[in-house]
Amino acid sequence: MRESETVYIPKNFLIKNVIVDDDIYKDGKLEIDKCLVEEIKYLWLSGVHTQGCCCGHGKATGFIQVERTDFSKMLELGYEWYRGYPEEFGGKTRYDAFIPKSKCTCNEE
Repeated sequence: MRESETVYIPKNFLIKNVIVDDDIYKDGKLEIDKCLVEEIKYLWLSGVHTQGCCCGHGKATGFIQVERTDFSKMLELGYEWYRGYPEEFGGKTRYDAFIPKSKCTCNEE
């Protein structure tokens, strides 16, 4: 079972982070893998605009996608590029995600 937590996106991030016309995000809430919640909140407080994330659920390397304008912030914070996209999704030429520092503690059944 995937363990997630509902979090509220900072209001000043909503326009950049999500398509607000999509009913799923109108209330500013989204589900984040529980083991990444604190890291994502830290990134938000650091001014990093995230676009998506996944811890990998113990089966793959996790990732945190960010706005292009925040790539340098992520590198300054010591993050490494995520290079695990399949070729059909950009493969090694895709540069929009980083490897989380949080370790996956989710249990998947």
